[in-house]
Amino acid sequence: MKRLFCVCLFLFVTLITGRVMAQDAYTMSILQSVQIESDFGNPVDTYEDVDRITGIKMTVASEDSVVNQGYISSTFGGFARKRTADDFFSLLNSNGGLIFSTARINFADFLLLNFYLDSGYMQRDEDTGEEFWRPQKLRPLAGLRFRDYENTENPHRRRYFMCLGTDYKYIEPFTAEPNAISCQEYRAFCEYPPCVRATPSDPSDPSDPSDPSDPSDPSDPSDPSDPSDPSDPPDPSDPSDPPDPSDPSDPPDPSDPSDPSDPSDPSDPSDPSPSGDQHNVTEPNIYKNLASIIGEHTKDGSAIVENQSGIEFIMTFKDRTPPMIEGCIDGEFPELGINRPATSGDWYRVEGLRIKDNSGGKIGTALLLGKIDAAPAITWADEERWVMEKPSVIQSGAETDHIIMPNSCHGAMRYTVYAWDESGNLNPGDPKIYDDDPVNCYGLGPTVVGSVNVNFAGELIDTNLLTHPLAARGWPIQVDFRPVEAFDDVYLGDLEAKLNSDFRRGQGYVNIRDNDLPNIVIRLESVKDGSRIFFPPVIPQGDPDFTIVHSTKYKSSAAPADMNVADYVDFLGPTTSIPFLSSRVEDGSQDLYFRIVDIFYSDVMHATERSILLNRFKTSPDPEFIRKHFRLESYDQSDMRQADATQDFDIETFGKRNSYGRRVVALLELPGNKAMIQEDVEYLIDVWTDDNIKWATIDSAGAKLDNIVSIPTGINNGEIMVEVPNQHPRASYRVPIDTQESVNGKLRVVFREPTPPDVIGAEEGELINQRFPFIDVRATDYAGLERSMRLYLRVTNENPNIRVIDRKHEKNR
Repeated sequence: MKRLFCVCLFLFVTLITGRVMAQDAYTMSILQSVQIESDFGNPVDTYEDVDRITGIKMTVASEDSVVNQGYISSTFGGFARKRTADDFFSLLNSNGGLIFSTARINFADFLLLNFYLDSGYMQRDEDTGEEFWRPQKLRPLAGLRFRDYENTENPHRRRYFMCLGTDYKYIEPFTAEPNAISCQEYRAFCEYPPCVRATPSDPSDPSDPSDPSDPSDPSDPSDPSDPSDPSDPPDPSDPSDPPDPSDPSDPPDPSDPSDPSDPSDPSDPSDPSPSGDQHNVTEPNIYKNLASIIGEHTKDGSAIVENQSGIEFIMTFKDRTPPMIEGCIDGEFPELGINRPATSGDWYRVEGLRIKDNSGGKIGTALLLGKIDAAPAITWADEERWVMEKPSVIQSGAETDHIIMPNSCHGAMRYTVYAWDESGNLNPGDPKIYDDDPVNCYGLGPTVVGSVNVNFAGELIDTNLLTHPLAARGWPIQVDFRPVEAFDDVYLGDLEAKLNSDFRRGQGYVNIRDNDLPNIVIRLESVKDGSRIFFPPVIPQGDPDFTIVHSTKYKSSAAPADMNVADYVDFLGPTTSIPFLSSRVEDGSQDLYFRIVDIFYSDVMHATERSILLNRFKTSPDPEFIRKHFRLESYDQSDMRQADATQDFDIETFGKRNSYGRRVVALLELPGNKAMIQEDVEYLIDVWTDDNIKWATIDSAGAKLDNIVSIPTGINNGEIMVEVPNQHPRASYRVPIDTQESVNGKLRVVFREPTPPDVIGAEEGELINQRFPFIDVRATDYAGLERSMRLYLRVTNENPNIRVIDRKHEKNR
């Protein structure tokens, strides 16, 4: 039973659906007979910021699609000739139906009442999650016109779906001939021929009713009331005047013996009388009661609403405005890093710049930097090499997400930002771009390097993009837009070729401050056997951690580009002769040969890093931590993360980023408190100093310079001091650091007295009291950042082979 019910329900739904589809088909035919046009065609294809779209109107191919009740009643109320009905059926079938109206209206009136455009959209209900149609209807005005469209300020695509309401009826086509008869049944519409009128009887026959002498003979041609005379209209007030059967207003009276439709009429072809009319038309040529049959074929119209028709009037306003760069000041790119400058050797996030496009969506953006790889000979701007950082894609209205590695300088560098929207409209670094002004190219200015406004091909730009919808031009500087996942080498190469800095329209400065402290290495070399001791542990060339920054201006303009590196290599000598290498100390293959007595953090260190420095080096010394992180600072290791330029707190890179902070006090000794320095042996003491900043673009007051400040070694000033207080007279040496030389000192020192062997040296005060000799080095870079170290020395007399030079000083205390 349940299955039978489902089958019946399916058949019912199928029947209803088929009927609706048939009605929709006729409704579609109504819509298809309508054309939407405008002064600029359909579809309208133009750009944003054009003049309003005018002349939007409907045009129809025919006005005869509507039939009214009055016409049907008067024409088909009783009987109708076939040729009259056939004309109606031809119109009905050719249109697939006819709109039915009770009032006397034409097709244009019908459209005014029922037709409309709908540019609505599907909207999601926040509570239920269901989608529903949000209508935006536009109804026609008189003359089947619509309002002008003025909303052309922004790029968009407006789709109007043609719709028809349900407040109408229509007559569906007939699948079979309706109630048709021949004139045998209704003789008022006989046609002569083929029908034949009755012949008159013999006038001499007194029984002949057609005797012309009989005044009552209806066939008497002289009788003005002859019903066969079409010029004699029936007199409704004359009872002797039979009704005219051809007059629809005078229906035949079946009780009237003179009525031609009366079966007793002597002209009836069934009358055996040879004098009767002959009705030879046997095919149906007359329609009977057609008005009521048409009424049975009158159906309710079916609406086509929302986006169901698929017939549209479309207007497309393409994007021709490039993205705007917000955050600029007085039409200039902002000076970045005033309050929080970029730091040398560190990743820097470009902040304060937002990019917005009037079309929304995604925006491609690239930052170009005027990098300087070498200290310029004339002006630093002349030596700029503008390079494009890797582009990115952001959402319109978002801040730029550029992460850059600035110049290795102290001062400033120049930058510009390019941005392009999903339509490929490129803003070539112009901070003055504004909306809604196509005739002035939205404010696009000439290039920075020239006084003309050109595109990437070097062609002059016509800055009037026009506002006539059919003549409007697009943005003249285009690049391809791709989502970030589609970036490949070909795309990046194309961008790099096009985004030439020579076409930039604006630029700004990035402030750069040095936050890396100088590196210092002390070398003690025995004149007796040539053995060398380095403090702190050193990193030879070839080691992955070797990061000495090259300087092209070292010593002189003609010096080799790697002169400062060469000096460092010479300073170390053969790797095989270096007793303590940083990597070997770190992996434990060589013992620690120093004790950290005191340590001081630098002001540029983060508070978290300061705490680690003090705790792990001094308060609670961690030998493994000291092995790994007491080392030279690596200038290639950024203090900021490349991903987002936030502070890097990775403990694994602590020593590379911080070395030992601002100052260290240490005691040089072999394990077991054994000394490395022997009494009465002459030692050569030299110091190598270096900083990553080899030039600056600002002066000491922070003012930008045209010419560069050359800093060959990166050291602005410094001093080497050696004190030997445990002999008399006290030995003291002071040598200023030559900022043009990376190796300074050349001091010859003999430590004539051993130090007490039982002194642990846990505190610097104890070492001072016990008059331990020390080497103290201070180096300050151009930014004023200072690093220093004091290395106390244990001196031993264990070597019996040392030749005694003079023992008189042994009594000196």
